[in-house]
Amino acid sequence: SDVCSSDLLKGAGPFFLFENVRFEEALYRGKPVDFPNITAAIGQMGDVQIELVTHTDERPSFFSEVVPHGTSGFHDIAYYCSDYDADLAIYTDAGVEVAFSASRQGIRTCWVDTVPNLGFMVQLAERSELMDGVFAMIRDASRGWDGRDPIRTLG
Repeated sequence: SDVCSSDLLKGAGPFFLFENVRFEEALYRGKPVDFPNITAAIGQMGDVQIELVTHTDERPSFFSEVVPHGTSGFHDIAYYCSDYDADLAIYTDAGVEVAFSASRQGIRTCWVDTVPNLGFMVQLAERSELMDGVFAMIRDASRGWDGRDPIRTLG
């Protein structure tokens, strides 16, 4: 079923569309790779940020490891890290493998492979002033949202 039209997300939004997402220094299972082609939409529901991702190519990736091409499902939970290195060390010191890591405008992110233990991955995202502003804008747009203009772009 189409998750966007279901009651699952009733009251969430509006969603801000991000197309052709690109990262630098991308490593998939430790090997250099281009980031998979995705379209993402980020919205807010109360205190919870929701990101919907469509993986638009057939290349194997950390996305398709959890949610195979042509299907839908829950992929990850994300932590917005004030101390990215320390938070990442908690996972790697416990033997959890980094499935994917990259940066965008100097801001680091990774997905650690917690699938064997949790059934989904964990994303770590480095806190930054830029992302603080983007996330605040998304959160502010959701407050008192009347349901109009559910899909938006930044800028």
